[in-house]
Amino acid sequence: MSLLSHPADHVQIAHLLRRAVLAVWHVVTVASTGEGYPARAVRRLGREIAPSLFRTRALRGAGYVVHRRVCRLQRRRPESRRPAFLRNRPLLEVLRRLAMEWPAGQPVRLASVGCGTGAELYSVLWAMRGARRDLVVHAIGADDSAAALATAGAARYAAGDMELSSLGESETAALFELEQDDRVVRPWIATGVEWLEANVRDEAALAQLAGQDIVLANDAFRHLADADAERCLERVARLVVPGGYVIACHMNADVRLRVMRRLGYLPVPVKIAAMHEAEPAALARWPTAYWAREPLDVRRADWIRRYAVIFQRPAWDVAMPAGAAAQPGTVYTDA
Repeated sequence: MSLLSHPADHVQIAHLLRRAVLAVWHVVTVASTGEGYPARAVRRLGREIAPSLFRTRALRGAGYVVHRRVCRLQRRRPESRRPAFLRNRPLLEVLRRLAMEWPAGQPVRLASVGCGTGAELYSVLWAMRGARRDLVVHAIGADDSAAALATAGAARYAAGDMELSSLGESETAALFELEQDDRVVRPWIATGVEWLEANVRDEAALAQLAGQDIVLANDAFRHLADADAERCLERVARLVVPGGYVIACHMNADVRLRVMRRLGYLPVPVKIAAMHEAEPAALARWPTAYWAREPLDVRRADWIRRYAVIFQRPAWDVAMPAGAAAQPGTVYTDA
């Protein structure tokens, strides 16, 4: 039984083909230029109709081929790394549950690589510290932008900032204190965070982050070329201790899959579909944008490993004396 609802393919394809034909017809027959209807029709054909066709089950295979080619040829744009607070709520629910189950008296070492202006790291701290006020979280935010780190360190956001775009009134009140027109992250959330200027391509800089229990790497690689992203993700994944977790949501699924298989890290099959679909705009642009996220397909034999965004370094992944027995890993049941 699929986790996603799909209309009958032949009905969906016929509908989309009609829309495509109409768009092309208007392009051919209407004489307007510039920002007139033909220009809008072309954009609609490229951004809405063609991606929708490739997302149907019948043409999904062709969509993978198109996206791989797009990833090779499309120009990568610099990433601003200004994600919104509480952007991926299912992920925060999982981290809240992890905090509830964390051993008493044991601190959590947490690093956010490519933290940008700090919204995601503060969201995670709100979830984990809010779940257990006795839990000590040692947090580090790392980014190569001094300006972004200055914003993150100030923990202050103005009304209308992109970071606040996904919040309701109750969530805003829970996360911030109001100072004139600014929203300031509450002290119990923001306290004790260390901010580090570091580039994901710099191994020496990343070495300062070694020994983490949880590493967030959600926005560090999306706009890197695939080969570069693969090398950087492998370096970042090695920052966690045995038994630790790597979280990489917003990146090419093929890149993530290759790295985690090579390292032998284990996918955590909890809320996979919910976390995968938490950014509808990225799903809507597949396969015609390199940064887009492919539709989740539970018919794939490797779907758990391919679409999981949380991976655990095996607890036995340490040098052991000869003849020592490996300890069993964590068993997850909430697929």
